Amino acid sequence: MRTQITLAALAAAISWAASAAVYAGQILEESGTDSLIVEVQALQLDEGHTLVWYWARGTKLADDPKSPAHLATGDCVGTADIMPNNKFKVNGYCAWTDRDGDKFFGRTWQDSSMAQGAYEYIGGTGKWKGVGRGTYVATDLSKPPQGRTVSRFKGVNELK
Repeated sequence: MRTQITLAALAAAISWAASAAVYAGQILEESGTDSLIVEVQALQLDEGHTLVWYWARGTKLADDPKSPAHLATGDCVGTADIMPNNKFKVNGYCAWTDRDGDKFFGRTWQDSSMAQGAYEYIGGTGKWKGVGRGTYVATDLSKPPQGRTVSRFKGVNELK
């Protein structure tokens, strides 16, 4: 029994090392769709001023099914500060796990002065160390309190 567990652990380690070596040094030009189920809570701060807290869970669907991010699953949390005169600020963080079990973490932001939102990866494990920036456009398919959000993403990421 112990030999089987040791062999399984060794096989997993070899698989992880091979996966990391395959992607090391690659520049990935990626695009795709994040499909998320979203729950929100709102706190009215003043007339026309609301702070919204959101939690989302979903899947990345890369346009290229060979992408290491394709079918990654993740959780996101953040806030949207909605102010009078159609002004807003959105900030959030996501933690994703890819098909190999490697993790990557990102930060998103947008405000009413920006045509599109932005993201940057802030860390990761395995093949996701040293990833870069990209842009996203969010398309909301339903309204709170619980909805579904589809966000298009596009970016260039370097895997070290």
